[in-house]
Amino acid sequence: MAQVMAGRVAQPARLSVRLQRVLGRDWTVGVPFVIPVVILCVGLIGYPVVFALYLSFTTKIAGRPEEWVGLQNYASLWSDSNYRSAVWNTTYYTVISVFLKFCIGIGLAMLLNMRLPARNFLTGLVLLPWIAPPVVTALVWQWLYEPSFGAFNYMIVHVFHFAPKGLDFLGDRSFAMPAVIFTVVWRGFPFFAVMLLAGLKAINQELYEAAAVDGADALGRFRFITLPGLRNVALVVVLLATIWTFNDFTIVWNLTQGGPAGATELYSILTYKIAFKSLMLGKGVAVSATMMPVLVVIVIVLVRYMRRR
Repeated sequence: MAQVMAGRVAQPARLSVRLQRVLGRDWTVGVPFVIPVVILCVGLIGYPVVFALYLSFTTKIAGRPEEWVGLQNYASLWSDSNYRSAVWNTTYYTVISVFLKFCIGIGLAMLLNMRLPARNFLTGLVLLPWIAPPVVTALVWQWLYEPSFGAFNYMIVHVFHFAPKGLDFLGDRSFAMPAVIFTVVWRGFPFFAVMLLAGLKAINQELYEAAAVDGADALGRFRFITLPGLRNVALVVVLLATIWTFNDFTIVWNLTQGGPAGATELYSILTYKIAFKSLMLGKGVAVSATMMPVLVVIVIVLVRYMRRR
């Protein structure tokens, strides 16, 4: 009997030790403060996500009751050429955009980290594309790309005489995606520049001086000091930019609405067209749900990499 009672007493003790290892020594004090946040997240995030997943397994149409169909929506997507095209467009759009924003951002950050005149003013000026509303950005660039009266075509035809007539940047399949990517990169590179500039400020300048004394050239200092020093900041910036770019909608929709002929149709635009134009909410949610695991995997991989470092 005594052994049974001792075992019952030991079980809560072992559970307490395990919780302490996972949550920390003061977890009993922190739990009351965390519970309201957990309840808020479950109500504002958890329930909508679960309900959306439920709708993806139904034939929900606006104004009609849903009907459970299991995996039928997902099965029909894999055989849909529009869906496969949207997945490819989204992947291409995200990878190229994030890569270009990172390259331009790190170059500009290193430039702003030098002792330039009016450096603070230039840093604030760089932020202008980032703080402009996406809709305003899209409308301005739509005018710049306009085939007859746009600024770009005016320079192509009348200033540099590269072509006898203007190019249809947003109406030609060959130019539409590069034009959209160029617009998104223009708006997004300031975020990279400012965040990476903050990371450069945190690198000990004595490391550069020691490397210069040892004979390291500019490329060697960049490779062995700058890049390792920016690793954690760069991972966070790339993670956030990947999520934002992957889910981008506003700029692309206002520029091309996914055209011409689906050349710039991202999965977010396909979701909008299916759910809100065709009113097939169940299938529209299924499109978004198929992209959710991709973002989860990206987040997990980058977070695990940061923890190992």
